[in-house]
Amino acid sequence: ISRGQRPVGDDVDVINLFAATPDIPPALAGGRRQAGRSHARASQALSVMAREVIGLFATDRADRIRECSADDCHLVFYDESRSNNRRWCSMQRCGNRAKVRAHRARLR
Repeated sequence: ISRGQRPVGDDVDVINLFAATPDIPPALAGGRRQAGRSHARASQALSVMAREVIGLFATDRADRIRECSADDCHLVFYDESRSNNRRWCSMQRCGNRAKVRAHRARLR
């Protein structure tokens, strides 16, 4: 999606499969009795993530999914900037490194 491609059918099937499995149920802290499992299973965590992906891809917001512009980073992020032009996954990490490199190049 970050490259303008749509997911293939097999990938969509995997996302839909995990989205259909039970997710992590909400629970209030502080009770003396504990219902159900105390540790989440990997499939439950994947279920939560799959539902988030479906919510994101099913709307017109999918064009805000970007790949980080840093050469040494392969992360994908959701651009929440008002102007829809964010370049790096994190300004504190990749953005800062790129700006430091550009600054040093200008000093040479």
